[in-house]
Parts: sequence; structure tokens; C-alpha cells
Amino acid sequence: MAEKITESDHVERAASRSPSTSGKEKNVKFNKQGIALIPQPSDDPRDPLSWSSGKKTALTMAIMMSGFATAMQSVTNISGYAPQATLYRQSVVKLTYSIAVCMIGLAFGAYLLFPLSTRFGKCWLLFWGVIGTMAMNIWSVAMTGSGDYGAFMASRLFAGIMGASVSILGPQFLCEIFFLHDRGKVIGVYYGMIMFGIAAAPSFSGYIVYFASWTIQFWYQVGLHAVCAILVFLFVEETGWHREGGPQWPDQPRGWWAKRQGLYFNIRGFHVSPYLTPAEEKKAALRPLLATFSPIMVLGGFVVAVTMGWVLAIQTFIAIYLMTPEIAGGYSFTAKGVATFMFCNWIGVIASQLYAAAIYDRLPLIICRRFYNGVWHPELRLHAIWPIMIIYPIGLGLFGAGLQEQWHYMSLAVCVAISQFSGAAGLGIVSNYLVEALGSHVANEVAIAVSCYRLVLGFSSIFFLTPWGNAVGPRWVFGTQAFLQVAAGGVVLFIVNFGPWVRSFNLVDTMYKEEVQVFGRDE
Repeated sequence: MAEKITESDHVERAASRSPSTSGKEKNVKFNKQGIALIPQPSDDPRDPLSWSSGKKTALTMAIMMSGFATAMQSVTNISGYAPQATLYRQSVVKLTYSIAVCMIGLAFGAYLLFPLSTRFGKCWLLFWGVIGTMAMNIWSVAMTGSGDYGAFMASRLFAGIMGASVSILGPQFLCEIFFLHDRGKVIGVYYGMIMFGIAAAPSFSGYIVYFASWTIQFWYQVGLHAVCAILVFLFVEETGWHREGGPQWPDQPRGWWAKRQGLYFNIRGFHVSPYLTPAEEKKAALRPLLATFSPIMVLGGFVVAVTMGWVLAIQTFIAIYLMTPEIAGGYSFTAKGVATFMFCNWIGVIASQLYAAAIYDRLPLIICRRFYNGVWHPELRLHAIWPIMIIYPIGLGLFGAGLQEQWHYMSLAVCVAISQFSGAAGLGIVSNYLVEALGSHVANEVAIAVSCYRLVLGFSSIFFLTPWGNAVGPRWVFGTQAFLQVAAGGVVLFIVNFGPWVRSFNLVDTMYKEEVQVFGRDE
């Protein structure tokens, strides 16, 4: 049933001259605050941009919960190493590889599964990705035999691959139902939910392993993914819509049940996505690689890799040092104590969510209005990252010094919270920018590339971080990371000043108009 545009949307019409209209007058829709609605919604109430706030909120909630769950399950085994090492007769170090192989699946699985979204649609891949991830966690639970180490590692690899299909679809949905001026905070919170999943897993898993069997780590993931699958089925619909210069989307069935049959079970005769020839499908399958190696993505990916890689490095080091005996330079924490300590991760991520809601859209719009005559440029998104580039290197340096000198554990907790805040907030800011720098129409491809850059240093650090720390000590390890984070800030400064020039070398068609008027000329 078609839905009406609610009065709360405050859509107004006004004549405005835009740089992209070549001097021709056209009717442009504004919101109540005088901000142009980009992209412009159609007059059809079925247009996702014109959906009610309740419908948008329900869809967003389902997508964010799915991203949270798949991220959480990737590190859910973080406290299960010791009992598994005894069961499988392997070293604890070899059990840490269960996290690494899952991250490898998350980083590269999306490249394999993305073509399915162009054939069957985003909703189909999201729903069955959640179901597949749930099935892989059931496989992990079943690996309780002494000879099941190899099969257990395989289950974690495929859990990462299936989870990748979920974690990369969110930005495209969000770009298609929210306008330019308010999508920044939504995408920021989405990536914050992914980080919240990673931050929450150590606490849950620590308590579970302390009080119960390690298999419960995976059983609660099975239940969580079942809930997410139900939410997706009930509330997520196709958000693609024909826009000027874009592909022609097929009409969707009107009935609720008929729509679900087409979206999630691909009933014969119903086509969800725009029609593509075999040659176009092959070209679409290569777009994630083109996005990954576009110059602007390489620069932004370096910032993401450095910012996110050190978050995992801190998580790896802190668990080891907290459980090391005091006489050996540690803190003699039990597994329960480590799980309690890890709540400082929650504080950092929650703070990043509040920062996203308050700053991600408001600050760029203020700068746009005051200094750019109301003309929007993607680089405006990056100005929100400057506080992070100041506090993050300081937090890294203090963390390394704290471990080296065995400072009080509460001082370490503050540094961990700073790292989680910086990682989650920085990821959201840079991801927002990259979506606009390459084009919101390829938000899925951008998310695939961001996910790869986000995880590549994280999973590789598992193999070299401990030997590096044993050789030079934590002060040097995290001091080096602090200097690399300063270098990442230099890359951001370069992008802010030369981003438009770098974007001219993009390997994908951005469909982006350089000057977009988001405030009326009389503002």
C-alpha cells in the first residue's frame, strides 16, 4: 500500500538557481530549514526518499542490528582460546588465528558475493547473508571433538565470508532513503554499531567462558542472528528508485507478502534490480576492485587502515598484559576481570555515536554556508576528524607508556576508551567522505573497499604484533603507531586541500556534480 509523505517531512518548493542547472530556473524542494533536498525526491509516495519517518527508522534499525551482529560474531571467540587449546591440543597462539581467518573472510568475502546483489538484489543478499552467518556459527558450535581444529577454523572463515555480505550493504540502503544533509550522522551511527559489536564481544565472551562452556559464545550469536533475520524480513524493502541519469528500476509489487516473496525468495518472473546484460553484469562485478584502487580510495583507505588497525592492536595487547602476573609486568587479572575491564570499549563507542549525531552533518553544513556560499563539496565531511587526529596519537603514546611502566589499570582504560572513540568516529567520517567522493550510487562498492582497508592491518597485526612487542617493548610499538597516526592526519590534510583534483582520477564514474547548491542563493 502506498504511503503518504508525512507533514513532519516539511518539504517545501521554491525557485532556486543551482550551478548544475546551467542558468535554467527549476523548482527545487527544500526542507523547513532552507536546505535543498539532495537527491530531489519525486512526487510518487512510493519513492523511498518520501517514506514516513517510522518506516525509515524500522529499516535502519534492522540494518544496523544486522551489522552489529555480524561484526560481533567475528570476534566472539576472543575469550575461548584457552579451553579450545586444551580440547584441540593446539597452542593458544594457533587459536588466535580463528579471529584472523574470520577477518580475512570479512575483508575479501564481499568481493566474491557482491555480484549476487546485482543479480538478486540487496535485500536478498542481506537476508540470506544473515541466515548463512547463523548457520556458520552453528557449525562452529558443533566442533567439539579433539580432531576438529581444522573444521573449526574453516567454520570461522566461512562465517566471515557470509558476514561480509551483510556488513557492506548498509551504506547503500541509507544513501537511498536519507538526504545528503542528514545521511552523515546515520552512516556514522551505522559504522558505530559495527564497532560496538566488536567492542561488546570481549565482555560477553569473557563472562561466558568464565561461567559456562565456550560453545555458548556461538549459541548466543545464533539467537542474535535469528532475531536479525526476522527484523530484515519484516522491515527491509528495496530502496532503489529511478533518479535522473540513473538506472531504471523495475516496479515493485504492491502487497506486503507479494513484495517479500519477490525480495527474499526471488519468485520467477519478478526482477528486483535494474536489468543488466551479461556484459554489464561482468562490468558491475569489477566495480568493487575499481573502487578499491581509485586514488582517492587508496588515500582514504590508508587513513582507515591506520586508524582501525591500532584499535585491534590495543585489544590484543591489553588482554595479554592484564592477565600476565604482576611479578612479570602484568596485572594478574582473571578472565572475569578482563571482561569487566573491556566495558571501557563501550564508553568509547557510545561517545563516538553521540559525536556522530551532533557533528557529522551540522559542522559540514555550517562550514558550507559560511565559507563556500552554500555550495557543497565532499571534503567538507572531513573537518569533523580534526579532534580525533589530535587525541588519538596522544592516547596511543600514553597507552604504550602505561604498559611499559605498569601504570594503574584505570589509566589504561582511559586510553582504550580513547582508541575506541577515535576508531569508530574516524571510520564513520572517512567512510562518509568516500561514499560522496566516489558517488552514493556505488555506496556498496565503497563499503566493500572500506571494509577491506579496515580489516587488512587488523588481521595481519595478529601475526606480527606480539613478536614485535616482545622485541622492542610496548612503548616503541605504540609510539610508532602514534607517529603513523600523525601521518594519517597529514593525508587527511592533503585530501581536504587537493581532494577535487585527486577525485578526477577515479576509476569509477562518480556521476557527481562538482558544485551542488545546498542553501538558496539568498541564504
